[in-house]
Amino acid sequence: MTYVLGALVGICWGALGAFINSRIIKYALDKNTVNAVTAANMARMLVDACFLFAAFLMRKVLPLNFVANMVGVAAGLSIGNIVFSFVLTKPTANSAAPAASQSADVAEAAAKYAELENAAEAPAEQTVNEAAPAETAKEKEIRELKERLAQLEAEKDEK
Repeated sequence: MTYVLGALVGICWGALGAFINSRIIKYALDKNTVNAVTAANMARMLVDACFLFAAFLMRKVLPLNFVANMVGVAAGLSIGNIVFSFVLTKPTANSAAPAASQSADVAEAAAKYAELENAAEAPAEQTVNEAAPAETAKEKEIRELKERLAQLEAEKDEK
């Protein structure tokens, strides 16, 4: 019975450490800087070591099996970190909406660009003097659409 109880106490203790780790990384990700994430990873390692060391120090105080308790703490930290990482990265309804609208914008700009590119390549039935201003306007529109398409693709790549 001390094996099972030791493992359960260890798992709970490790899950508490994993929860603290998830709060640390959430705070760092909200800051959105490389230094904050690096510091958070160092802090997470320190939290893991402290929780394991605390379980080691409690080996004489708690009437539990030491090995089962340490394995439980390690399992609680590992599994808890995995679970909390999935919770932190789970997409929400708000985060999916901008991506869908950006995809629609990119598709719309690409379709309009292709349409105008095909129209510019088609032979004109107008005279040279009449066709020059129309082609210049089309070329300007094509250039603007190319710039908009590049801008939308860059925004998509950033996210």
